Amino acid sequence: MKHLPRVPNVLKVEVQEGRLYGVAADSLLGSRVPIYRFAALQAAIHSGQGVPYASHWPEHLKLFVYSYSPLPVLSSKQLPHGLEPEFAGRPRPEMGLRPWSQATFRGWPLYIHTQTGNDSAARDGSVTHLFDQVNTKLLFLPSPESCELGP
Repeated sequence: MKHLPRVPNVLKVEVQEGRLYGVAADSLLGSRVPIYRFAALQAAIHSGQGVPYASHWPEHLKLFVYSYSPLPVLSSKQLPHGLEPEFAGRPRPEMGLRPWSQATFRGWPLYIHTQTGNDSAARDGSVTHLFDQVNTKLLFLPSPESCELGP
């Protein structure tokens, strides 16, 4: 079943020039891969809206959103020294295509871009206002309970 998503083989997370990278064991991804957050999540929380898992997105957007794979939870030994407390994990639906627990950084779910070749939206995986590379100065993602909802 090669077509089903698989857990990305990330050995550790490291910081370079203030940005998070995963050190991957998968030669298809390369040795270092940028780590991303779904930037629109904060706006959704502030407006009282949820963001569905990829399997619930419209069909015409699934190829795009599936090119970002949830970063699996790593042990504290695999995380950058001094930033270990900023990382946590969150469960994902067991019935979904990507059921592994997902790493978070300061509350933000983390992703890696798994698209290869020149046909991706952006060669580095950044898509302004959608998927931004995570930097170490990133503020905590507010919880829905802490936000005033609506305009």
